[in-house]
Amino acid sequence: MNARTQLIKFTAVWLAIFIICSILSAFAYSSDSDDPSKPSDSDDPKVVDKTKEDAPDKRPDSTDSADTPDDPDDPATDPDSGTPYAELTYSAENAQYLIFVDAGHGWFDNGSSVRLTADGEYVYEKKDENNRTVRDENGDIVYVTESGKTVTEDEFEYVYEKDINLQLAKKLKKALEKMGYTVGETRPGDANEDCPVNLVNGIFYAKDRPAYVNEQGADYFVSIHCNTYTDSAVYGTRLFYSTTRDATLRLATAILQSMQTTMSDKVTLSIDNQLYILLYSSMPTVLIESGFLTNADDLAKLTDPDWQDQFVCAIAKGVDADLHAQAAQ
Repeated sequence: MNARTQLIKFTAVWLAIFIICSILSAFAYSSDSDDPSKPSDSDDPKVVDKTKEDAPDKRPDSTDSADTPDDPDDPATDPDSGTPYAELTYSAENAQYLIFVDAGHGWFDNGSSVRLTADGEYVYEKKDENNRTVRDENGDIVYVTESGKTVTEDEFEYVYEKDINLQLAKKLKKALEKMGYTVGETRPGDANEDCPVNLVNGIFYAKDRPAYVNEQGADYFVSIHCNTYTDSAVYGTRLFYSTTRDATLRLATAILQSMQTTMSDKVTLSIDNQLYILLYSSMPTVLIESGFLTNADDLAKLTDPDWQDQFVCAIAKGVDADLHAQAAQ
């Protein structure tokens, strides 16, 4: 076979191979819908995807409260809207001040107490003509209600001062924190592990609390208590201060003015130069006797959550007013 014939055959074979490969490649390209090199309709700005255009918007509604964080400045989302806490003014600068709140008594120290029946009658120990406690044939104390009805211990419950003090102290902490203050507690709870120091005989004594608060470097100190008296007609809130320190009178007066502005309750200033809390605290301090457990009207207020909110917010406003008045001097 001459060279010309071989060249023609060789060319014909390669031409046939080229044609076959081209046909196969074209067929594969047209049938492969997953080819990543092929641009999709969504990448072509001239093509409108009708499936997307007609589909409903699945994005959450921006007004859905379940997906929208609370805005404290929006009355619709502020959990304290409509309460006295909403009237408190927040300031980030307040965080530099440490205010300690003391829930009086606690642990094994119940403070004052009264006995109440389920329908709200006070219960007393029955007394004889010599004012001695009457006992039955078994030696047990005889209890009677205000109306003179004899009752057993199963028919009344004790209302302890320490419990109301803790409720008010927790709410005062909330009010002060809502204004931006840093708040410490001498009694965060009533379990032994809640005490910030070692308990002595199961008690964090009042005489030891000022020393602890002084060590923390507190700027202000507010101690919450409740009162009792033999005369049930005595009522009202008392703000105690010491004449040995001008700062206690100044703070008590600021709280008094705040309460008189926002509340209709009886509030008076009282001097006491013997209270450990007032004598041994190194910062402006006030001891507040919130009301008398032995007065029915006071007790009803002291156990009313709405009154408690109003009461502690008035205290917080007074503390805030005095603190900033002194800082401005």
